[in-house]
Amino acid sequence: MTAGGLLASSTIPTTSSASSSTFTFNYSSPATLTAGTQYGIVIRLTATRTGTQAWLSSSGDVMAGGRRVTCSTSACSNPTGSNSNSDLVFKAYMKTGFVASGDFVSSAKDANPAAGSASTWGTLSWNATVPGGTTLKFQAAASNNPAGVFSFVGPNGPASTFFTSGASLSQFNGFRYLKYKALFTGTSAASPTLNDVTVCYADIASTSLAVSAATGTYGGTTDPSATLTTGGSGVSGKSVTFTLNGNSVGSAMTNGSGVATLSNVSLSGINAGSYPSGVGASFAGDATYTASNGTNSLTVDPANQTISVGTHAPASATHNTSFTVAATSSSELAVSYSSSGVCTNNGAVFTMTSGTGTCTVKYDQHGNSNYNAAPQVTESVTASKAGQTITFTLQASEPKATASIALNGTASSGLTVQYTSSATTVATISGSTLNLLRAGSTTVTASQPGDNNHEAATPVDQTIVVTGPIAASDAIIRQANTGSINIPVAALLGNDTRIAADGSTQSDNLVITGVTSGIGNTVTLSNDFVTYAPNDPAASDPLSFTYTVSDGTSTDIGTVTVVTIKLDIVQKSDATYDGNQTSITVAFNGVPNQTYTIQYTTTLVEPNSWISIGQWPTGSTGLFAVTVTAAGDHTAEWNAAMFFRAAQSGP
Repeated sequence: MTAGGLLASSTIPTTSSASSSTFTFNYSSPATLTAGTQYGIVIRLTATRTGTQAWLSSSGDVMAGGRRVTCSTSACSNPTGSNSNSDLVFKAYMKTGFVASGDFVSSAKDANPAAGSASTWGTLSWNATVPGGTTLKFQAAASNNPAGVFSFVGPNGPASTFFTSGASLSQFNGFRYLKYKALFTGTSAASPTLNDVTVCYADIASTSLAVSAATGTYGGTTDPSATLTTGGSGVSGKSVTFTLNGNSVGSAMTNGSGVATLSNVSLSGINAGSYPSGVGASFAGDATYTASNGTNSLTVDPANQTISVGTHAPASATHNTSFTVAATSSSELAVSYSSSGVCTNNGAVFTMTSGTGTCTVKYDQHGNSNYNAAPQVTESVTASKAGQTITFTLQASEPKATASIALNGTASSGLTVQYTSSATTVATISGSTLNLLRAGSTTVTASQPGDNNHEAATPVDQTIVVTGPIAASDAIIRQANTGSINIPVAALLGNDTRIAADGSTQSDNLVITGVTSGIGNTVTLSNDFVTYAPNDPAASDPLSFTYTVSDGTSTDIGTVTVVTIKLDIVQKSDATYDGNQTSITVAFNGVPNQTYTIQYTTTLVEPNSWISIGQWPTGSTGLFAVTVTAAGDHTAEWNAAMFFRAAQSGP
């Protein structure tokens, strides 16, 4: 039997005898025994007996590892006395001939790896003699418990396969215990003979390779790193090989902490992105340490880029002109161009759309999956107005009779030319027409003030002489209540002139070609006189008429004003003195609805003795009163004589 239970049993026939003898017994179902395994033999009575029962024992301990004990129904104990270390005496007999088949299972082979190490099983080999008609096959099993379970299999796991001598046992790596089983088949006359079996193993420390996540920038470098440990401690001096996305990038040795770092590994050819298992590291193992490997993530960030301007925008540019810029990016991706403000662009060609404001030139590279967008570069261009010139000509002289002249000024900008006349009594401007009003000289200035896009043009002056007569106004005095008067033509022409083509003023070659009656009068031209007749001789209002003067080409109109003058004293009070000043009131009858400027004096001998006493309206009747005051006492001289005169003006 074994500790696991009874393997086989048999009953020994005995007789009562006082002497010792040997008894033979057979097992009806013989047990299969395994070499190297310890078994026990138990002898007990089948029924209660009297007398002494004994089993012969040896003299001394002749069976190493054996032990004779005596037991009761409840416990066993070692014998005492002189034969306490003796063994039982027995003989074992083998059957003659060979059985058809049988299996031999080895004891558990203990690799007994050190802490932190793993069992590495090598090969299974044997030496045997296998006669014809017989077979010898091997299987193996492994467990981390010496008591099993052990499941015997062949190479790679199936229970239907068998090992050949020298075959690898690596499929059992990591298990501490291993058994092999030899499967014998034979004939009654022959059986395989197994001479020896060799199981090779090595206790190699298990390693773990922890790979660190790696990061880098597209087109740059990264520093992959991994830590090689065994039993939680770093393993130094070992070569670790690294890969990026499956491509070998070199190897590095572990330091005292088991860390291997490969510096400045190029990321060339790897696009920006996240690669969950992009970093790989492996340790090939050696006679002391098992191989190990691992992966971790590789993150490649998009690279930054910058823009370099090769051809810069100008600091300023004129309206409607163009300029070209050029720029490159450090990524060699194409730079795009855009604009804002007072310019437009077609690609790298920019055109100013105004003469004021600022044009902003923008350089951009928006990036792609491998490059971040570059910081925008901008340049400012100050807009400047375009210059312009005026082309303008004008004849030197023109008769007034022409009446108007179309002005021909143009501006190179295409903007409308503006005109001014220096003498608006001679000529005025209506748009681009010069209206000739009277003889004289005027300077016509052509100008263009510019706009947001153009500077003001330099004005162009042209002087024109308008030829023709200039009729001066005449004033004729008529005494009240008189009839017609004859006015000499020569008197009217005496202050009239004409402007010659050279701009000089002449008084010759002028004639009056006609007269026009005014309101309240009748005028006629006859030879050398103009006859004026008021419709009402008693009328006191100033009346006028016109005449036409000609130089033979152009004419002008002269106005003649006939003034009726009257100033009658109708009442005069005595002068009085109030102790401070002298005053006197005089009533006059003059021309109705006029304003008289009154002066007085007490002597006609002194021409500068006239004293003004202001302006006085005559009213609708012509009657008005004037009060004269002066500091001091003048009663005697004022009562003796006072003289008055008046200048008449309209209302």
